[in-house]
Amino acid sequence: MRRHLLVCACALTFGSNACKASGSSSGSDGARGPAGPAGPQGAVGPQGPQGEPGLQGPAGQDVTSSGSRLEAVRETWAGADGSRYSPLSYKFRDRALDIDCFAGIASDGKMRCLPETSATVYSYYFTDSGCTSRATLLPTCGQADRYARYWPQVCAESRSRYFLITGPASALYYAGTRAGMPYCDPVTPSAPDGYAWYVLGSEVPPTDFVEFTREK
Repeated sequence: MRRHLLVCACALTFGSNACKASGSSSGSDGARGPAGPAGPQGAVGPQGPQGEPGLQGPAGQDVTSSGSRLEAVRETWAGADGSRYSPLSYKFRDRALDIDCFAGIASDGKMRCLPETSATVYSYYFTDSGCTSRATLLPTCGQADRYARYWPQVCAESRSRYFLITGPASALYYAGTRAGMPYCDPVTPSAPDGYAWYVLGSEVPPTDFVEFTREK
């Protein structure tokens, strides 16, 4: 009877839940359950601010230099704002031949300083009735080229052959095949405005040009 009165008094004073808690003790925590599956990836955040510019790298090394015959051609360009630009040299002046030249594969398969020219050898046009002297087109203005370049593909490698330009052409012939037979027919030597046909002489031996060899 006394215990029943105490429970009733506790319920009236603190509430039934408080009385139940005061009358019992909680047990120990159970083992942690397995982790649930990962949630979906969130949206991509906004782009961060641009970083500070990095330090300027070291200048490239130009190992091009002049020799006893070839003179390295170097150019320097000045900007209107005071800046300066000097591209790496890739061209030489051949003092012996008095021409500008560049490194390329010659007809003998060796790297040589080959003449810089705008004249191209045409495979089917000739300046004689036997179709033995090849022809080339040249601009009539400016300094005339002394060499014409012909670069057929040899074993997937472009090897340059050079011919001397001897003078203007007075006639033009076209070489081809007709019914399996070769022919050499005269054609009108017409040319685009500002150009003219020229006669090519003998092929220049590649040994006339300075040879380059790989050092490393």
